[in-house]
Amino acid sequence: MPPYPSVEKLTFAASDKILQQWFMQPMPTKKPGSQASTSSSGSPVPRLRSLRIESMNTFEYFPIEGLHRLTSLENLTLCNNPRLRSLSGVLKHLNALRYLRVEFCEELDLLNGENGDCGMQWKELRGLENLILTDFPKLESLPEGLQHLTNLRRLVLMKCSHFTSFPKWIGNLETSLEEITIASCPSLRSLPEGMRHLKSLQKLKIADCLYLKERCQREQGADWPKIASYSRVH
Repeated sequence: MPPYPSVEKLTFAASDKILQQWFMQPMPTKKPGSQASTSSSGSPVPRLRSLRIESMNTFEYFPIEGLHRLTSLENLTLCNNPRLRSLSGVLKHLNALRYLRVEFCEELDLLNGENGDCGMQWKELRGLENLILTDFPKLESLPEGLQHLTNLRRLVLMKCSHFTSFPKWIGNLETSLEEITIASCPSLRSLPEGMRHLKSLQKLKIADCLYLKERCQREQGADWPKIASYSRVH
């Protein structure tokens, strides 16, 4: 792939081979008296800020070799990649990431390696502000490492049919989390006590969650005291 030093936004769609080649291409070499063809990071797109990868039918794992080059990446969307299994080894390279959206990746397991490598990697996403997880049948709870994302402002969970447990540590995000959306998560039955500690929370939206909706019913639900102080509850 030739260098494109001005490109800031890139989409790979239904092009597994091209994506693999892009990630795996060798670092440029600089001969004496000459200039390297790409940036010092070795990336053909050194200013890349937004990357979307979608409809990759054979894409199971990220080629780690190319990820450390994405030093400017702020926005990553993974959509409809049916064989993607893990982000292990990926997150620690994306220090500039502010927006992460994952949807229709039914084999992806965010808890894979949670007690080791993958769990620790979430700590590297210190600048992450938006996390959106949609159509995630394997997601039962949130990775423990998310509690270290002290700049996370927006959390969206949609169509996570087996999501059963909202973590107790959610209260650790008390000074950053401003908006939570939980929609079409029928297995989620309650909210943790940690919800009381979210001092910055401005908006809580719950939709198509039968049991949770009942527990959060205004003035009557068992979980209402945990969220009553928030200005906007829907």
